[in-house]
Amino acid sequence: MRPSRLLWLWLALSACATEGSLKKRATFDFNCPEGQLAVTDLGEWGTGPKGVTGCGKRATYVFAHGQWVLNSADPAAQANPIPSPAPGP
Repeated sequence: MRPSRLLWLWLALSACATEGSLKKRATFDFNCPEGQLAVTDLGEWGTGPKGVTGCGKRATYVFAHGQWVLNSADPAAQANPIPSPAPGP
């Protein structure tokens, strides 16, 4: 196999593997089943920024240091905040 074909094959397989790990991460962050998540490429080469939507939530992830990291999110994607204590008398 020619080197250029090997490179494209490696890139394609890398993109699949990283998308799977991205969906696992977003499943946790969104508290949403993996089957309900959709991934959108926002960059190039499979490890560029990606958008994830599902269960009424949307967020952007970047691939850094071998893992997907939540880069930004809409307020609905954030976990339910802990309520502030009631002000004292």
